[in-house]
Amino acid sequence: HCLNSICGRWAREGDRAVAPNVLLPAFTPKAQPLPAYDIYGNEPMRVMGLRETVAGMPTAALADEILLEGAGQVKALFCLGGNPVSAFPDQRKTEKALRSLDLLVSLDVALSATARLAHYVIAAPTQLEQPGLTYLTEALKYSAIGRGFQNAWAQYVPAAVAPPAGSDTVIEHAFFFRVAQALGLQLRWTNHHGMGKFAESPTQVVALDMARVPTLDELFELATCHSRVPLAEVKRYPHGRNFDIDVRVAPRDADCTARLEAGNASMLRELAQVRAEDHRAARDSAFPYALVCRRANNSMNSIGAVLPALLNGKAYNPIFLHPSDRSALNVNEGDVVAIRSRYDTILGVVEEDDTLRPGVVAMTHGFGAQGEAGERNPRLAGSNVNLLMHADEFDPISGIPRMSALPVAIAPARPRALSPDGQTHRAAQSHRSALAAAPTNPTQASP
Repeated sequence: HCLNSICGRWAREGDRAVAPNVLLPAFTPKAQPLPAYDIYGNEPMRVMGLRETVAGMPTAALADEILLEGAGQVKALFCLGGNPVSAFPDQRKTEKALRSLDLLVSLDVALSATARLAHYVIAAPTQLEQPGLTYLTEALKYSAIGRGFQNAWAQYVPAAVAPPAGSDTVIEHAFFFRVAQALGLQLRWTNHHGMGKFAESPTQVVALDMARVPTLDELFELATCHSRVPLAEVKRYPHGRNFDIDVRVAPRDADCTARLEAGNASMLRELAQVRAEDHRAARDSAFPYALVCRRANNSMNSIGAVLPALLNGKAYNPIFLHPSDRSALNVNEGDVVAIRSRYDTILGVVEEDDTLRPGVVAMTHGFGAQGEAGERNPRLAGSNVNLLMHADEFDPISGIPRMSALPVAIAPARPRALSPDGQTHRAAQSHRSALAAAPTNPTQASP
């Protein structure tokens, strides 16, 4: 974004506006930026020195906020398709935190690792079992520049199939509506279109009729009640339509003093710190490889990870090695290796990738089975790379710890690693015991 500002790659007065709003209220952008505003909210965390931000509450602090007793302790958690056990760094602490909750409810389409720990699992309908609308995708432009639709595209589709006969699915909004009914609460629907306090149109608040659960289509009507193009018009085009909307960027307000910010002070301080670091000198010879993130084409996070048909017949996430590294380790494709960080050890199945740099290895996140069987056999459901991570170094604003370029050591796993006697699991436990006995940073939780 800084480079775009320096190079002037923004719409100017008289240009055709991008993201002109179809199912969102009509809006005419102006040739001016939003003024700078405070990113912090009012809610301080009790741990890590973090606060609420415009991005919401920092989930990096959630496990500690659950485990730390006292005023403000989190004791109940509702997960809407989320899978913290597989997604959060330091899986063992996350799992310990979730097990300690008074109430854990999981709403999901699959029995995820998190759902297996839940007190209640609510089976939600899949995407094809409910109607769809491009409203939320269009509204992504409020989350970050460059998201959402750049053109005036909109589409509504009814549910493609009904849930299987006799199934007990509960759509997410209906679940929370029924909880509110049981508690005697009055729910209100709010339409807010904009970033933070800078809205494109006035906020709309509608009290819902608590006597009956609204349908998803009725909520669509509420969300689009002031859309530029009426929802009924969008529904006339079952395959969607690129609507002919020509909105031009209006002139800058005469009293607007805001300027595009190309050198935020905190960002420049952080860049200076990075520039001053000697990465080669800081490298630990005990952990000579850098483990980086890797996306899989047919899965996203833990979604799709349980469907081998999407993963070319595999139910696991390989560890990808450069051919020279594979040769130096004296392993072949399909062999199992142990991947060790300062915090824990996991197993991975080797695959070769000559597009990697030597010394760099890659794995996809969102995999891994719970329990000893999963830890012994990475082919069962893959390996959870989050076991290798820890929040001893983290971003001061979001709290997100280091999740890529992790220093790791790799070695061939002994043949008994995949045997059912649990030798590899006991070896990993021994490794964790050694870590627990070693001096640790006071900010670290127990491994």
